[in-house]
Amino acid sequence: MAEVDFELLRRLLAESARRAFSKLREMRPNETFYAFALYTVDDAVVLSPSANTEEAYARVRSKYASSGKFTEAGLLGNFRWSPYDWECDCVGVEAFDPVIALINDRGVRPI
Repeated sequence: MAEVDFELLRRLLAESARRAFSKLREMRPNETFYAFALYTVDDAVVLSPSANTEEAYARVRSKYASSGKFTEAGLLGNFRWSPYDWECDCVGVEAFDPVIALINDRGVRPI
């Protein structure tokens, strides 16, 4: 059995998030970010950063609002507040490689 070094995990998560979200802000210096998210799927073997800007939301909202397929609630739920549908989904994911290695038992200390 192995014991996870939670202090190391906490430090790696903070450093990785800082790198990933800084990269996003550098890529879009003229846009206004309103949300940053970090999520995983059920098995928690990969961490994915995601972010969105007011400008990106306006672009996608304009595109789908005119289609008539989405209500206002649908636009908000699908495109404003769903990290999976944001323009910057998974941008900077490589910053989390050290965290992913630790989570997947490649960086644990044996008991």
